[in-house]
This record gives sequence, C-alpha cells and structure tokens, in this order.
Amino acid sequence: MKPFTNIIATHNPDACKRVVLSCHYDSKYFRDFEFVGATDSAVPCTMILELNNELTLQLMFFDGEEAFKDWTSTDSLYGSRHLASKMMNELRSATACSNNRSMRTELQRIEVLILLDLIGEASPQFCNHFSETKSLFDRLMTTEKLLNRLKLLESKRKSGTRFMPKANVLLSIALHRSNHDKNDSYC
Repeated sequence: MKPFTNIIATHNPDACKRVVLSCHYDSKYFRDFEFVGATDSAVPCTMILELNNELTLQLMFFDGEEAFKDWTSTDSLYGSRHLASKMMNELRSATACSNNRSMRTELQRIEVLILLDLIGEASPQFCNHFSETKSLFDRLMTTEKLLNRLKLLESKRKSGTRFMPKANVLLSIALHRSNHDKNDSYC
C-alpha cells in the first residue's frame, strides 16, 4: 500500500472552534498519459493559501483523494477518511475549549469544513450534497448574487449563480464520480 501524507496547519490550536478549509493536493495517475491537475486540484490549493493571508483558519491538504483504479468508497479518499477516524478518537488538548466539556474530540471542534475541489474551470457549478448544511449553502448563494449585482466578482456570468440549490443529490454524486476522471463540471 502506498503511504499517504496529509498536511495540516492550524494558526491557533487552542481556539475552541474551527473553520476548516480543505482540498486534496494529489492528482490522478494515468498510466497512458501525463495528467496535469490544475483544476483537480492546484487551483483549490492556491485559493486556500491565498485566503490564509486574510483569515485565521485550520488548513487541511488531503493526500490520497484520487482512486487508484475506479472511484469507490474503498478506493478513494484515503487521507481524509484516515484523518476523520483519527480526529474522532483524538482527545482535544487540555488548554483548548476548557469551558466546553461537550467538545471532547478534535473532530467535534470543527464548526464547518469547506472542501474545495474541481474549481478552476471556466464555468464551475457547485451542488449542495448535504441537507445539514443547507443554510450555509444558501448563504453562499446569496453572497454570490449580491457580489455579482455589485459587480465585485470577476466573472463573465451576468446573472444567476454557480450554486445549484435543488440538485438531486444522488444524481449530482453520480455525475461527480463520472466527471471526476474526465475533469468536467462538478454537478
């Protein structure tokens, strides 16, 4: 089995809650040709590093996102699955969240995890895959519309949104899996 290495940077490890920006930094391996992983995933890595100049965040760069053969629940996401399991069992440091006893593990300290992937194309689209985060997704959609209306986004898009709020979750996941190898649109 190939060894994988996740990269994690935390500005203030003792802060009680965290917003995590994450992406994977590996690229798909093809035996027959060289694959350049610009949208999958150099652009998301660059965006996270640039945002770090403005925000205090925990940054996670996952290794082993790509499948060796076919994208399945067991042949993909090696680094992120390992880290989630580790953080679920890792007790928080004694100095972090000392006034919040319900937050016992490192995983419980993550308020929001935002995964950036497949963004660098001319017209990316973003789907909401989880009902639990609908309010956050709606806020992103509203913010994008406002920034477009104020002409504060550099985009050829004149109106509308890149966020797809009512996408069929199963269909969008299936499309993501089929598009992942072709590096097409996310939704």
